[in-house]
Amino acid sequence: MTPGRLVESLAAFAATALEGRLGEGNAPIPAFRETLREGTARLYAWFDEGVPVGDLVAARSALVDTLLGEAWERHMPADAGACLAAVGGYGRGELHPASDVDILILLPDGADGPTSAALESLLTF
Repeated sequence: MTPGRLVESLAAFAATALEGRLGEGNAPIPAFRETLREGTARLYAWFDEGVPVGDLVAARSALVDTLLGEAWERHMPADAGACLAAVGGYGRGELHPASDVDILILLPDGADGPTSAALESLLTF
């Protein structure tokens, strides 16, 4: 499988699995956790099959992108004017299995109460 196809495959799996779990009425945190666990298991299986590590860390970044993107959409209002950015190794698309997921959240000057509350909800999640 080509590196780009590997990334697309894992991102598509995560989106579909998460949507299915959430659609079944499961609580969000267990649904996200199980999707991450399954995605990670796929990565380890691909490692055992000899897929190059560079391709795997890019696919792991895509997995986390999918999950964080969904969490962002569930918590942050579209008109908040906020931005979620990946930084560090994650921002370079090189997320190793035990790496921190470093993010940067940019808010407009004078972000209001609803935006602050949504951000608090996201970070607690």
